[in-house]
Amino acid sequence: MREETLKTVAGILGNGYTCFVNKQTEEVFSAENISLAEQKSSEYKSFVPLESKVVFGIMEEFTASVEDFSNQSELMEALTFEQPFSNFKQKVYKINLADDWIAFRTQKIVKILQG
Repeated sequence: MREETLKTVAGILGNGYTCFVNKQTEEVFSAENISLAEQKSSEYKSFVPLESKVVFGIMEEFTASVEDFSNQSELMEALTFEQPFSNFKQKVYKINLADDWIAFRTQKIVKILQG
């Protein structure tokens, strides 16, 4: 699969949604934009969101990569409380690291998809 296709898939999976890729055209569809018949068709490859422990590991890796100690501490704290996924997401936006986080997450998911 082309790198651009993998990045599109990674973006959808990173947001927690299932997606489908047309095996011939490599066109990517989120689940709500493709019929059930197409979803079940052999013409499409399906991708399901990553297990939570994998995503949590990516969040921990990102946190460790943050150079600013104050920001890193805030992210570490977000991971230790209840609802770490929600807290992490809110914190990453609050401290203006959302773009860095999304790029990091996408890169890690692409690597996972490449095997």
